[in-house]
Amino acid sequence: MLGQAAPPSASVKAWLEQLRLAKEGTNPYWGALVAADFDEDTNVPPTRGQVFLECIESLPRQATPDEAREALTTAQCEMRRRGFGFDSDCNAPCRLAALPFTEFVRAVPVADFGKYNLEAARSDLRDAAYRRHVAKRVADGDIEIKMLRSNIGSDFGVWATAYGEVFGTDGNLQRTPDETRDRLGLDDPSRFGREECLVFFVYGQERIPQPGAVRPTVLDAGGPMAAAWLPSDAAYHATGMTQNLADGSRAAPEVLHRPFPAAEVADLKASAPLQNDPSVEYRARRLREVGNP
Repeated sequence: MLGQAAPPSASVKAWLEQLRLAKEGTNPYWGALVAADFDEDTNVPPTRGQVFLECIESLPRQATPDEAREALTTAQCEMRRRGFGFDSDCNAPCRLAALPFTEFVRAVPVADFGKYNLEAARSDLRDAAYRRHVAKRVADGDIEIKMLRSNIGSDFGVWATAYGEVFGTDGNLQRTPDETRDRLGLDDPSRFGREECLVFFVYGQERIPQPGAVRPTVLDAGGPMAAAWLPSDAAYHATGMTQNLADGSRAAPEVLHRPFPAAEVADLKASAPLQNDPSVEYRARRLREVGNP
């Protein structure tokens, strides 16, 4: 477990077994998929992994899958509070020697974009028609970058991929919105489901704060989409890699970096409405691979 960390204690093993049974939203296999990543991820540096295990051990006994799922979130927050986040010195082994792309893309749901970057009213954002209206305004260029507020990402980082993985030289999506979402591993139907739209922040590598980008580990993956995250093999992949929701293959390079003001991005783009909820085909393949059909 956690590759480079010390062997887990009995309490940590018990937590992991309860986590395997946890469900999240409409995903009944969420816990089994996340637990498999804890079993397999060899990229977590020893110090960071040990601090995480200590955080789990310090929490009250997790006697149910729901408690185990909540413990994961609590431990991730506690690590960040104690200074052991993705950008801490103890995570130096995951830091990339150089930024892997010249142009980066960060994809977010319209609801998050409206709430955090436009400061739109929550009552408005609850209306699907209004969210589509915001996306159309972005696509039409009616929302100027200077209008943006807050940061892209949070203290837990910015997940990003290469511009060329999403857009062509003509500036348009290379694939349908549904295919783009699935390739980026955005398995959260409540935010990336049917009739929702994607907003894309585009920015150059010069905007990324020091100390640069890191390879994401299982300790960084949280929420509903944690089930779609896969450990990357540092021997074969220069960065982290997304999991294609449609077939379980590794699809696009991804990195994690510190947030910066949204008003400093180079461009904003938006997709047309998604036609379907995220694909779930990856789940069966992943479960077969780990012997949990």
